Amino acid sequence: MIRWISSIKNQLFKKIITFYSLIAIIFLTCLSCLSIYIINDNKTKEIKNANSRLIDETYYTLTSKYNTSQNILNNLYVNKSYADSVLAFLEIGYPDFYTYSLNSYFKNNISHFARLNAYLEISLLQDRDIDSIMLYSIKSEFLYTFNDNTESKYYNSDTELFKSYKEELSMYPLTEKAIFKTNYSTDSAEASTFSYILTIQNPISLRPVGKIIINYNSKNIHNSIFNNSNSINPGHVKILTSNNNVVFDSTNEYNQNIDPNIIKYSNHNYRLVDSTYVKSIQNTDADIVILGVIPKRIIQNYVRPTILLILLVTIVCIVAIIGLSILFTASYSNRLHNITSAIKKVRNGDLSVRIKTRNKKDELTAISNNFNSMCDDLNDYIEKVYVYQVKQKSAELKSLQAQINPHFLYNTLESIRMRAAVSGAKDVCEMIYILATFFRNSLKTETITTIEKELEHSQLYLKLFQIRYNNKLTVNLNVNESMLSYSIVKLSLQPIVENYIVHGINLDASNNSITINSYFEDNDIYIEIEDNGCGIEESTLNNIKLALENKVKPTSIGIYNVHERLRIVYGDSYGLKISSQKNVGTKVTIHIPAKKKGDL
Repeated sequence: MIRWISSIKNQLFKKIITFYSLIAIIFLTCLSCLSIYIINDNKTKEIKNANSRLIDETYYTLTSKYNTSQNILNNLYVNKSYADSVLAFLEIGYPDFYTYSLNSYFKNNISHFARLNAYLEISLLQDRDIDSIMLYSIKSEFLYTFNDNTESKYYNSDTELFKSYKEELSMYPLTEKAIFKTNYSTDSAEASTFSYILTIQNPISLRPVGKIIINYNSKNIHNSIFNNSNSINPGHVKILTSNNNVVFDSTNEYNQNIDPNIIKYSNHNYRLVDSTYVKSIQNTDADIVILGVIPKRIIQNYVRPTILLILLVTIVCIVAIIGLSILFTASYSNRLHNITSAIKKVRNGDLSVRIKTRNKKDELTAISNNFNSMCDDLNDYIEKVYVYQVKQKSAELKSLQAQINPHFLYNTLESIRMRAAVSGAKDVCEMIYILATFFRNSLKTETITTIEKELEHSQLYLKLFQIRYNNKLTVNLNVNESMLSYSIVKLSLQPIVENYIVHGINLDASNNSITINSYFEDNDIYIEIEDNGCGIEESTLNNIKLALENKVKPTSIGIYNVHERLRIVYGDSYGLKISSQKNVGTKVTIHIPAKKKGDL
């Protein structure tokens, strides 16, 4: 992954990868969180529904058992024979009741003891979950049990079982309201029971004479409620008394410290209390509360594997998206890097560079094709323009040179003519020789020559006028020999020398002189042509300088043509500089780069 990222050379693509990776991470994270929330919410609702059904089943069962208990008591009041036997039994106790039953049997052929057992036996048949029925006597203080095997036992006030019941029942007032209890001690081997305790009153005096205790087998009820085909854990159910004591817990984990607020705020709705969902339903008949309890760990145990799977899939997707983005982007980054590298090479003057294109129809391929076409067009354009400009400059140079040659030819021939007329033909031959040599050099078509040849050409010109003016002209040549091989534009010195002969020489004086000096400075060559002639008027000199700067139309064709030709060949920073003082002389400086002929 790091190697792939390092292969992406363009910062733009790194930003794109970072941006879209963040979008993918945020999107997948949000999607995962939403999925986890939905799964957790659905599982919570599923478990709540299961627990709610469990509460309803428990409520229905307890209500059904309560109604059965009430029916058993009501049957006692409805059947007078049963009532007489049961009430007599509770009033007088077992020994006396036995005697009372025998007497009644002998007199009236009625056995109250048989009626008593018949009532209890019929009551047992009311519900198959009834484990036993107990009669508790308040006055005579005894406990009589009758179980589902029609076995009866009598416990007087001295027995431990009676004492435990007496102590337990003394905590409750003698009211008509049923009392719900669990795990009362019985003589049965089955200890897992819950009981409804109802008060038996004398129908005439309405005085409480005892209690009937109906014990239900809670194991059978527990199995009927919880043994279902649903594999989900529904939590558990607690049954609380009015003072918030737990009397039944489906998990057998009795907790005696139930917060009353749980019952208050969770009535018929699930509320989250201390990492536990709680819902309560109150049974007002028996004054009990059925509490549905769902610890969050139950939900977490169900959703944890799914959450881990979602997180794993999310991480794999994020890594895959980032990896594919890097692989996809690396190709485009390399192509874009090739484009930028090619542009840099073109910027540095390499027009031969071309970008390799692929068979992909996208924007980068279009840019590469257009770049290659641009380089081709640019090469063609530069070649055409360069050739055109070279030809144009060559034509301009030849044109400028052509303007000078006729003028020079006229002056020279005139000098020869005047010399021949004034004197004999003694020195004519020499002048003609010099002139022939001069013309031969002038007719050469090359534009660039060496400083050595240009000096020889200028010397020939000056030699003609030295002969003409009878040695009234002195020529001083101070040029470094190492400079002679450097190049210069042809006919650069001669027009300046000619300008002195035509305009500056004083024929009345015998000390006319012209000096040619040269020197190197900063890889440039400076050639100075200085004379002691008449000089130039200040206004004329200013016009000449303005003409050299292309600010006014030139009046001196020779000086201007030399300056323009030097600028065409070497550039605008080169050319002529002129200074002059009236009746003192003139100095013209030629400034050219120090280059050999092959370098131009």
